[in-house]
Amino acid sequence: MQIEPRDNYRVDIMLPTRWYRQARYRVIRKITVGDVTIPAGFVTDGATVPIFLRWAFPPVGRYFPAAMAHDYLLVKGYSWKHSNAVFRQTLLHCNIPTWQRVLMGAATSVYGTFKELGKKLRNFG
Repeated sequence: MQIEPRDNYRVDIMLPTRWYRQARYRVIRKITVGDVTIPAGFVTDGATVPIFLRWAFPPVGRYFPAAMAHDYLLVKGYSWKHSNAVFRQTLLHCNIPTWQRVLMGAATSVYGTFKELGKKLRNFG
């Protein structure tokens, strides 16, 4: 899997308007992460992390390419299952430690499951 060096990433930081919200990052020039090419102008929040865990897992880090690819695939309409598989594979190639890959992979799966359940419940009525 080909992942561009972090020095090649160019993003604008868009600061949050509220203290509890995450910053957002706009890609300045396209970035290739494995088979995923993220175009310039794409906006991501990096890793979506609850505020009480950001001290341990900041939204950007070595896993930023995996988070960007995951967000981009979701925006493009790919399933949570596919996006999470790409996320986990990219974490491996970013040399993220096993314990952190397992934890982050499980967190995205749980979050995705609850998000999909919420959609189904809203559409039920």
